[in-house]
Amino acid sequence: MSNVISFVFAFFISILAFSQKHKIYIATVKENRNIENFVKRVNENVVLIDFMKLDKKKWNSNLKKCSGLLLSGGYDIDPSCYGQPTLSPYCKTENQRDEIELELLNRAMNDSLPIFGICRGMQLLNVYFQGTLCADIPTFCDNNSLKVIHRDPKQQKDVIHPLIIDNNSDLFSILKLENTSVNSYHHQAVLLLGEKLRVAARSPDGCIESIEWSKGLNDKWILGVQWHPERIFTEQPENLKIIEAFIGVCRKVQRKH
Repeated sequence: MSNVISFVFAFFISILAFSQKHKIYIATVKENRNIENFVKRVNENVVLIDFMKLDKKKWNSNLKKCSGLLLSGGYDIDPSCYGQPTLSPYCKTENQRDEIELELLNRAMNDSLPIFGICRGMQLLNVYFQGTLCADIPTFCDNNSLKVIHRDPKQQKDVIHPLIIDNNSDLFSILKLENTSVNSYHHQAVLLLGEKLRVAARSPDGCIESIEWSKGLNDKWILGVQWHPERIFTEQPENLKIIEAFIGVCRKVQRKH
């Protein structure tokens, strides 16, 4: 009987060790249910570590096991981050988050980790690479030649608009689409494109909707999208291809667990 108990105990220990070994840790800030569902839909072994909830003394030990960085949506990036006045009437900012994510971005770049930015996350990528943002599209950057609504004026729901994907981009290689539609909930946008980045997609009014590493994702996996794929993948499952690509490259990163 003791041999049976020992065997069962050893079996469960081996299962636990196997599952721990194959977990994929991804750094993020302000984890939310939509993001969690998005990544879990592709891989149940993904563990999101929210660095805003983490004591800074534990950052180094946790970053050592992270295989990627996911920058999600949220409040506006403070215009002071890209050399503009605060513009407080137009922007709702969260300075602590700006500071944390910019530091995480710097560390992810130093460790050559894959980086995926969604909405605010894409904008932060652009700012990190010395680009600028239009602080408020309707006020400063509205293109009257072809009207596209990028955010519900009542801020109650996503709006839908067309997307034009550059067929020379890696985003096109992932989605295999030149034209689609996306959900949108942003009032800031990329203005001056950051260094070492290229445009992967635009909306019909010319607004930049996706950016990626200029030398291609095989050189550095850095991709940003302006829409919210985590909120539309059920209706448009092609958006799962983006998170599949991100998690797929994260799996190949050798980190200490």
